[in-house]
Amino acid sequence: MDSTISNRQFVKNKDLTPFVLLGGLAFFWATENFILQASAFPFPPITKYPYFYQGIRLTLNLLAAAIILLLFKRFWLILIFILDFLLSLLIVAYNQYFHQALSAYYGIKTVKEGLRVAGFAVQIIPPFVWILLIGALTIKIIWIFSITPQPSRFRWRGAVSCLLIFIVIILALQLSSFKFTNIKIYGIKRIVYTYGYLISWVAETLKAPNIYEISKEIIQLQSLAPDRLTKAEPPWPVGDKIVIIQLESFDFNILNYHINGIEVTPYFNQLVGNSRLFKIVSYHDVSTADMDFAVLSGGPPSSRMVSYMVPGISYNNSLPRFLQQHGYHTVSWHGNHGDFFNRRVNFQRMGFDEIYFREDFKDSRLERSYWGVRDFEILRLSSQKICASRNREFHFIITLDSHGPFDLISDQEKEIFPKSQQWQQNYFNSMRVLDRDVQNYLKSLPPKTLVILYGDHASGVNYGSFQSARDEKTEYVPCIIYICKPSVPWPPSQSLPPVLIDVLRILDIINHLRRQIAR
Repeated sequence: MDSTISNRQFVKNKDLTPFVLLGGLAFFWATENFILQASAFPFPPITKYPYFYQGIRLTLNLLAAAIILLLFKRFWLILIFILDFLLSLLIVAYNQYFHQALSAYYGIKTVKEGLRVAGFAVQIIPPFVWILLIGALTIKIIWIFSITPQPSRFRWRGAVSCLLIFIVIILALQLSSFKFTNIKIYGIKRIVYTYGYLISWVAETLKAPNIYEISKEIIQLQSLAPDRLTKAEPPWPVGDKIVIIQLESFDFNILNYHINGIEVTPYFNQLVGNSRLFKIVSYHDVSTADMDFAVLSGGPPSSRMVSYMVPGISYNNSLPRFLQQHGYHTVSWHGNHGDFFNRRVNFQRMGFDEIYFREDFKDSRLERSYWGVRDFEILRLSSQKICASRNREFHFIITLDSHGPFDLISDQEKEIFPKSQQWQQNYFNSMRVLDRDVQNYLKSLPPKTLVILYGDHASGVNYGSFQSARDEKTEYVPCIIYICKPSVPWPPSQSLPPVLIDVLRILDIINHLRRQIAR
C-alpha cells in the first residue's frame, strides 16, 4: 500500500487486512514478552488476584507493542526488534543465574562486573531458548513488511488512542499494592509482575531506594545477625592461626559426587570425615559478593542492592576489626581486581592490616588467568606469610579459578573431561583443580590452624545426574570447619537439632567463632 494513500481512501476500501496484520503482530510480540517476563516468577508475588494482574501485564504489553508498531517506520522497527532480542537474552541469562527480575538501576551500577561474565551469560541460556528467540525475531521481521507502510493519519490516531488507554491503566494501578512507591519496600520484582520490564525500569530509576536509607538498614541488620549454632555446637579449638576461605561456586551437591567413574572432590570428601560439616543457605539475592560481605561486615547483606556499593557503613562490628581487638594480624587475599564490587575500599574501611588484590601483584611473575592471579599462587603466598608469623594471624581468602564460565584453568589441568570446551563439564574440571589447590594449602599450614571453608553460592550447573543444590528460593553450600594437624583427633560432626537443619547461615558459623574468641 502506497504511503501517500489518504486515511479516507484507506477506510473506504474496507480492507481490514492491515488492521488484522498489525494487531496480530502486536499480540505475538506482547505474548512473547509476557512469557519472558514470567520467567522471573517461579513464585509470584502475594496478591489475591494473580490472574487479574497478569492480565493487566499482557494488556500493557499489547498496548506498548501497538504504539511502537504504529509510530515507527520499517527500518526503526527492525532495529527495535533486534535490540529487544538482545535485551531478552540478557533477561533470560540473569533469570537463569539469579532466579529473579533484572534491575536496570543496579545493573548499571555493576555494569563493569557484568561485562566480565558476559561470555558466561551467553552459555547459560538454554539452547531451546535461543531457538525460540531467534525464531520469534525472524517471524517479526518478516511480519513487519506486511504492515508497513501505513497511512500516517491512521498511525497517529491509533497510537494516541493506545497511549491514552495505557496511561489510564498505569494511573489506576497506583491505587493498588503494585504502585510505584512500593519499589522502595519490595524491590523491582513485584512491579515487573504487573507492568513488565520497561515501565518498571523507568519507575525504579525514579523511585529507587535512597542509598543512605539502605545504609541505615544494613547497620540495623548487623545487630540482628543470627547466632543459632552456639547452643547446639561444642566449642572449637581456636588457636593463634585462623583462615577463612570463600570457595567460588562450591555447591553442596559436589561433595561425594562421582562422574565418569571419577570422584570429583576427593580431598574435600576426606575433610568431611575429619571435620565439622554444615549445610548452609547462601546469601545470593543480589550479587556473588553477598556472602563475603556477610562474613566480614558482621551482618546480612542488603536484599535490594550490592552492599559494597552502599556508602556510609561504619563497619564497627566487622570481623577484621573484632579479630584485631583480640590480637590477630588480619590479611585479605583475592586474585581479582579490588574494584570488582568495590571490595578494596570496603576492606580498607573494615580494618584489614594488609590487603592484596590482582593489582598488588602487577610487578610479580605469578601465574594468571584472564581474570586474575591463579588460586594456587594466592594460597601459596598466604601459607608463606602464616608460616613465617610467630604472632596471631587471620587470613581471609576468596578463590577465583572456579568462577563461571569455568574457563580459568588450562587444558592440562582438565582431568575429568580432558580438553573440554563445554562449560558444564568444565565446572567439574574446575572443582577438581580447586580440590587439589586446597589440599596443598591445608597441608602446608602450621598445626592447629583453624580453617573455615564455605561456598559463596551454588553452581547453577545441571548436567547428567548432577543437580545444583538450589531450588527457586534457596541455594545450599557446604561449610567445613577443619583443624590442621590437631594434637588430638577432633570428634566427627554431630547431628543438629531438627530446627536448624537446612536453615543455618554463614553468620551462624561466624558468630559461633566470635563467641569462642571473645571468651
